[in-house]
Amino acid sequence: MMRAEVAVTEVDRTAAWDGATPIATVVVATCDRAPWLPGLIRSLEQQAISLELVLVDDASQAPASLPSTDLPVLLLRTHRRAGPSAARNAGAVRRRTGTLLLTDDDCLPDPGWAQAHLTALPGHGIVQGATSPVDDEHGPWDRSIAVGGLTGLWETCNLAVDGRAFDDAGGFAELGLLGSGSRGFGEDAELGARIARVAGGAFAPGATVRHRWIAGDYRDHLSGRARLAGFPGLVRHVPELPLVGGLALSRRTVVTDVGLLGLAAAVVVAPWTALAAVPWAVRSFKDAGDRPGRPRPVRAGQLALADVVGAAALLRGSARARRPVL
Repeated sequence: MMRAEVAVTEVDRTAAWDGATPIATVVVATCDRAPWLPGLIRSLEQQAISLELVLVDDASQAPASLPSTDLPVLLLRTHRRAGPSAARNAGAVRRRTGTLLLTDDDCLPDPGWAQAHLTALPGHGIVQGATSPVDDEHGPWDRSIAVGGLTGLWETCNLAVDGRAFDDAGGFAELGLLGSGSRGFGEDAELGARIARVAGGAFAPGATVRHRWIAGDYRDHLSGRARLAGFPGLVRHVPELPLVGGLALSRRTVVTDVGLLGLAAAVVVAPWTALAAVPWAVRSFKDAGDRPGRPRPVRAGQLALADVVGAAALLRGSARARRPVL
């Protein structure tokens, strides 16, 4: 595996950067999210401990500008759009502390976030914090993130990493699980697993982040399901990822696969085998209640179609990685 790298240029720094003595470094990669940054900055200003922020603009079309804040902030810009992993590596290299805190531009850390991470980190190489969606109105296909315990994915929306462990691991790798030129997939899970194997990992429920809703439509939802093609390859890199029965991505994919097999068998074997799709249909109809805006049967059909897209993506990825994940 190669380290994800990209050349950067220092754009600017706040007056507080020179001479600051922070306890930990927050690294944030951002791309075309300038309107989101003030909320993140305000959240970091409210932390109970002194922090520095390395903000890496990943070749945004509308470049981020230096925020107006008393925080020590270093603003960097990549020479080409390289994805968040390479941008985070570039930011981490420029930290001046022994502790790396990772969050995203669409996140709002609670005031005790940094302190809770620093309390939990000693004795571990990496710590994951709790993440929940903000309590805002959102559209039926908008997306957010919820993390209530160790998932094995080490989501970078809320991590603390010992600086030496990060350096020893070599930072985020360039996995290329979705092909060249695509947005990264699984680099956070792969790095987190490597660090945890050597230096240990933990979960800090008090290190909480609220994740804002990202606007999306049904096409975006289908694109997200299609990205599951990278998961079998990720399992090859991170075999400790929790799978249902060691083979299935989730209980939902199990229900989907059984339903699809039942429908296929109804065509070539016997009509009664279509009954195997009933649990899938029931689950789709139930989950459709969380997607308002259209009649429930329509939403259920959309969710079922998305399940088919995800199943096809997993099959495609399984063949490519030679590691079955259903």
